[in-house]
Amino acid sequence: MAKITHLKGCWSPASLHILLVLILSLAPLSAFALTEQEISDLKFMREEEKMAYDLYSRLHDMWDNSIFSSIAISESRHTQSVLNLLNQFGIADPAAGRPAGEYSSDTIQALYDQLLAAGSVSELAALQVGITVEETDIDDLDEAMVNTTNAAILRVYSNLRKGSLNHLSSFSNQLEALGGTGTASGLHPGVSIYEPISQTLYIPAINVTGTSGNTEVYDALLRMVETLPQTLQLVSASLVDKAPSDIHASYNVAERIVYIPVLAVGSLNYASLEQNTWIVELQFMPLLSDSQGQVFTVKSLTLITESGP
Repeated sequence: MAKITHLKGCWSPASLHILLVLILSLAPLSAFALTEQEISDLKFMREEEKMAYDLYSRLHDMWDNSIFSSIAISESRHTQSVLNLLNQFGIADPAAGRPAGEYSSDTIQALYDQLLAAGSVSELAALQVGITVEETDIDDLDEAMVNTTNAAILRVYSNLRKGSLNHLSSFSNQLEALGGTGTASGLHPGVSIYEPISQTLYIPAINVTGTSGNTEVYDALLRMVETLPQTLQLVSASLVDKAPSDIHASYNVAERIVYIPVLAVGSLNYASLEQNTWIVELQFMPLLSDSQGQVFTVKSLTLITESGP
């Protein structure tokens, strides 16, 4: 008892108050700071992003189409970003300990089972499933963003939505390239997107002019591999059924320059997400390229003051 009395005597009320403030400032944010709807939405988005990853991984195994593996990598970062929010607010992870294809949400479980069966029919059907997943994700994110004013949550949701637009365009363009009919136009073909969470650059339409002078239109997905200097590696490119246009990005084989007329970048807050757009030039680096992929560095980055289309 003497030791307890001695320790207690060392702390004045003011000192105890300072210690309490310090402890609270270092503690994780409490789930009590959120509404029940915000907590419910976070749990749902955690499992919805996990479902996308699980589904695309299975569809890649079935059809050996690299678009599924590339986007699955992005989805793994998406679901981790939502998990980081759950941990930040001290919310139990609904996906903890659950293997691929299993979810605590009955709604997501039923959707996964339905979409997996649909995607097993054919490669074109699998690409259509990808479109359905991304359209559903965008709708759910739109609804979840209406339900919160929390800056940290809005920042993550906004970047997830930007990524879903990337994926939506990529699936739609490839479906059309393989003879199907895309049901989603996705991004405006004149706007490319850099997605911060997965560090990927998606170009929905790029005019590629060969040495013969012929021009074809592709979509392209690149991933950041180095930040200093900014270096990106081409992940995939697909021929799309679009006529060349001045609003598209362009690549001249002879000059080895990719010109991107409008690039949108996910920002640090939801309010300014759509405000800053950029003109970008990428320089192809043949000496750095190998069998693993073609490498580009950022040659120039110019801010456009007005919003993109």
